[in-house]
Amino acid sequence: MTTFTTAMPPAMAMSPVKEQRFMARMAEQAGRFTDMVDVVRDIVLATEGEISSTDRHLFAAAYRHLVVPRRASWRILASSQPAKQLQSKQEEYLRSVEKELVDLCWDVVDVINKIMPRLHTKEAKLFFYKMKGDYFRYLAEIDAFWGHTGTVMPDTVKAAKSAYENAYTLAHECWGPADPNYLGLVLNYAVFEKEILGNTGLACRMTEEAFESALEALDGLRNADHRDVSAIMQLLRDNLIMWRKARFDGL
Repeated sequence: MTTFTTAMPPAMAMSPVKEQRFMARMAEQAGRFTDMVDVVRDIVLATEGEISSTDRHLFAAAYRHLVVPRRASWRILASSQPAKQLQSKQEEYLRSVEKELVDLCWDVVDVINKIMPRLHTKEAKLFFYKMKGDYFRYLAEIDAFWGHTGTVMPDTVKAAKSAYENAYTLAHECWGPADPNYLGLVLNYAVFEKEILGNTGLACRMTEEAFESALEALDGLRNADHRDVSAIMQLLRDNLIMWRKARFDGL
């Protein structure tokens, strides 16, 4: 755990949690993302009751800064050749990169499991269900690479599916069809169904329904929201075209 020491004039004194948020943002600006994770994890775990929207998004951003580059590195290395064809040194290096990613994913899951029982609002539960689904999906991708699939569904896959299902159910109660949060959830959930479970038909249906519903609701959005929604809709459309082509080609 990284400890920050600050000296502030009395007029600028902050409450402990506000000071922690301030330090988390400073760590983010400085590119000290491990420090940011340490601070934000402490904020979330120490909160009694509901986790504020501010702290939820700080928590997600902190881990995203660490996970995204490691996941990208792992995927590049894993795409070089099938697991069974890796030489010993290649596998050793891949495993070392993988361990960093896996440890971060399980850290996220562990924190979420600890805070879920104290959450009461649908919005907070939905946020963390989606996040849990995403991080279990990353773990499931690793299991799939090493061949940990087959007739028995791996625990990571079961956990991802359960989290996404819970989030998807709550999303229909909390978000409109043109909400970027809703569209982001559908985007990720559909990728899970297609890439991990091989349910191309379901992934296409989910994506098409979300795209068409959002299209109907676009006219009522502000310009800023319109841009955000349009960007995610383009990703949904790209996936739909790609998956339909793969089905047509028999891939």
